[in-house]
Amino acid sequence: MDADGRNLIRLTDGPRQKLAPDWSPDGQQIAFVSWRAWAKLQSRDIYVVGADGQWLKRVTHDVASQYSPSFSPDGQQFAYYASDNEGFGQIHVVDTNGINHKRHTHNRENHRDPAWSPDGQVIAYCVWEGNDLSTIHMMAADGQYLKQLSDVHGARDSQPDINPLGLAVSLTSKTTATWGRLKKRASNLR
Repeated sequence: MDADGRNLIRLTDGPRQKLAPDWSPDGQQIAFVSWRAWAKLQSRDIYVVGADGQWLKRVTHDVASQYSPSFSPDGQQFAYYASDNEGFGQIHVVDTNGINHKRHTHNRENHRDPAWSPDGQVIAYCVWEGNDLSTIHMMAADGQYLKQLSDVHGARDSQPDINPLGLAVSLTSKTTATWGRLKKRASNLR
């Protein structure tokens, strides 16, 4: 729809949920997650549809569910998270055509909500620590140089974003002190 709420266009149909939309950088496509039956299991996969509702395409084909697709700034890749065999969320990157899939995290933690830096060099994400606590982390776009930016200390830092200046921002932090630490550390990542 337009920014004023007019000209609403339905892009998808059917009984399955469609979640977590993300615009491509050129505004021509929208990535989203949808439930589909896969080998008698309910799985979420990433789909892309044109901004006009045309050219619906399934990008991922996996028994594990995928969540939170995030277009890279050049529109050539997605970062997303999916559960591994032990049930931990892991950050993955895949080309928008579904080829060149790479898993970037491998430890026994729940990694979620990836977000690219505007220059495509960094991916920020959150790690759920349990007991409703989470922290913000960053890594290079190739999965190297993982670094924790925020501290737990009773906070729930999640859904990171990186503004044009390269600073990570937590949208749901419970403590204002975390915001300052986060900005200072993010600016020193490179």
